[in-house]
Amino acid sequence: MWGNSSRDLYMVGFNDVIYHYDGQAWQTQWLSIGPGMPITHSGDYFGVYGFGPSNVFAVGGTSYGVGHDSSLVIHFDGSRWAEQVVEGGRDLLTVWGSGPHDVWTGGHAGSLFHYDGVSWRRAAIDANIDVKEIRGVGPNDIYFLGIRYYSSDYTTNLNLIGHYDGNRWSVIDSMNYAGPKFGASRLGIVGTTLYSVGYFGIYSFRNGQWMQEVQTPRGLAGMCASGPRNAYAVGSDMYHFDGATWSQVTDLHFENRVMQAVWCNENEVFCFVPLYPAGNAVIHGK
Repeated sequence: MWGNSSRDLYMVGFNDVIYHYDGQAWQTQWLSIGPGMPITHSGDYFGVYGFGPSNVFAVGGTSYGVGHDSSLVIHFDGSRWAEQVVEGGRDLLTVWGSGPHDVWTGGHAGSLFHYDGVSWRRAAIDANIDVKEIRGVGPNDIYFLGIRYYSSDYTTNLNLIGHYDGNRWSVIDSMNYAGPKFGASRLGIVGTTLYSVGYFGIYSFRNGQWMQEVQTPRGLAGMCASGPRNAYAVGSDMYHFDGATWSQVTDLHFENRVMQAVWCNENEVFCFVPLYPAGNAVIHGK
């Protein structure tokens, strides 16, 4: 979920679904797909990010892609969505940028690409790493949350934090399945501080060390911040940061559902909640 404002929000999903909220209602944006059309490939979308009402990226994977070359990026210019050329990657899960000429996307099997405003180029990382989320402070201070697979035995795999310093990506921290050291679900930037959320709570990264800010009884799946004094972390419960402390939003709780995505500004917050098999819901708070 990403928004330019509370009257211009996007969500993405499977089977070529793009949803847009105009301040009144959520509506499906139908994509033009097929030979000779703005989008050639049908696909599933997993991430969305933008820089204004006329500059939005959505990323995912093509429906036919098996094994390789399934990366899919589409761009909205204010009037239509159109596919952009991304070659040689797997399904893409996340997208973030410091500006329209500095956009990163990542996904399965070492798929990590950079957009300079003209074209997408692949960056070099271990092909056994899945990039789950990318967030940054600026063009020379960017992080990814990933997982490195060693075998089908999940106990041997490592959750990773990667960092880009403007020249190259490197892994700066890791933990195995036993954890907890940092959250393995989502990253967020609050002011200039890196946060992560996951099964065991909310963590901040300060002076090269992770610190658990909140231990939660249930896992967290999403995070959003609009500034140094306003951030949310969500799962079955919601937590709010006011610049000093995290506190639970006590009037919002799900027993058997999980809020999986969240977007906020200084005055409003939107949360996406899957209600399978009954459909989906978006919770809007002010």
